[in-house]
Amino acid sequence: MKIKELIQEWKPLKRYFVLVSFILSFSTLALVVWVVLLPRNMHLFKWNPSQAKLFIIICLVAVIIPLGFISDFIIRLKKLKIPKKIPGKYIYILVLAGIILPSAYLVYLKPYHHVGDKAPELMIIDQPGASGYPNLAVIFYTQKASTNYLLFGPTPIMTNKITEQGKTRTHVFVLADLIPNTQYFYQINGVGQVYNFTYFPASIENLRFAISSDPHIGAEDNNITATKLILEQLSSSDNGYNAFFCLGDIVEMGNDDSLYKEQIELFSKYTTLIPYRNIIGNHDGWFGGVEFWKEYFYPQNAPNNSSDSQLWHQYDFGSNIHIFTLDLEWGTETYTRAQREWFENRLKSLNPDDWIIVMNHAYYYSSSTEYDGIPWYDNQDMISTFQDLFFKYGVDLVFSGHNHQMEHINQNEVNYFIVGTMGGLLDLDPTYYTENSLFFDNTHFGFADLQFNNGNVTVSFRTPENIVLYEITIQQ
Repeated sequence: MKIKELIQEWKPLKRYFVLVSFILSFSTLALVVWVVLLPRNMHLFKWNPSQAKLFIIICLVAVIIPLGFISDFIIRLKKLKIPKKIPGKYIYILVLAGIILPSAYLVYLKPYHHVGDKAPELMIIDQPGASGYPNLAVIFYTQKASTNYLLFGPTPIMTNKITEQGKTRTHVFVLADLIPNTQYFYQINGVGQVYNFTYFPASIENLRFAISSDPHIGAEDNNITATKLILEQLSSSDNGYNAFFCLGDIVEMGNDDSLYKEQIELFSKYTTLIPYRNIIGNHDGWFGGVEFWKEYFYPQNAPNNSSDSQLWHQYDFGSNIHIFTLDLEWGTETYTRAQREWFENRLKSLNPDDWIIVMNHAYYYSSSTEYDGIPWYDNQDMISTFQDLFFKYGVDLVFSGHNHQMEHINQNEVNYFIVGTMGGLLDLDPTYYTENSLFFDNTHFGFADLQFNNGNVTVSFRTPENIVLYEITIQQ
């Protein structure tokens, strides 16, 4: 019997079922290929065995579709006799399961699906201003392309106006060459809330930054109260912070845009009042989440004078304070050749006697324990890749998150600070303690305070209520 004759024997309903199933089988296989080709997914599977097992099940079920069709065709074409307990219809039940499960997985992933407008935030961009400090930009996203304008100025009567040249979804209004220690006001489209902030101080000796990481917005076990308290502290004019750096894992699942919407709406109340910069973490980038991240926090149409990437940057504060934000999500897996060459060339161009600070998501040294059989302490790949580089070019301070704890480690004349305590579930007690750990705490949420004074820098770990847990002054 030929295939054409076999198909003619089928009832119309069965023909439609087979046709639709055959088409969907390609969709399922495309899903599997898409997941495999996104590098960040492979990193997730490496570090998260439970996610890896789930994907393996999806792959096995997906294979049922073509195997089911092939088996049924062979049986019917060759007119083979099969046991009554295994009728042909069961094969199609398996085929149907092979379609439904991967499709449900795709719905779970929700890749590239936008869920609405995003609130504005005041972002630090790596474009130097006339004062030697970075320029700022008001950035927001609209589901529908539109043309907007921004009013701003040093008084509530805002006389400066920036108008977009055409319709767009990602909106970037650059506030360039601002005057230090000056309060500015701004308003979008001349309606609604008037925001205000104070630009960086006239002297770098008065610079003060707040740093935290891992709020995990959208997780069932995160502490949203702690997150809000920290945001209140760093945005309060009474506390004198000049900028806030968030080191990643701002959402629990970067592929779910509703979580980005929730996170931005929560942060916007505070990050419209203080210059803000966030760094991508492993949870932010998986299953296509990196595309959301780029659109909302460093879109293509944002000025970019420091690098050709939307994921790693250099910010200079005056002539001798340099902050690098790197794309290190799980570890060295996202440390591409382009990023490495850019970073090393930038380090070579600096005076090693300057303050050189590195910020990224993944830790280097860390005390911790094992999760699912994976050690979450001293990351040897990170250490072997960066330790000698940091020492050679005079890197002073390194801030990271990833592990949900506060820790200060001094290794090879470099001070490493872990501050993954912005709301994500705190880590278990360590079974391994790294050498030269000077402070460790996994019982408090909080943030790091980085303050320059008299040529030195003071770093403190603080609770959400701004109570000091630990403090150290480091001399240049």
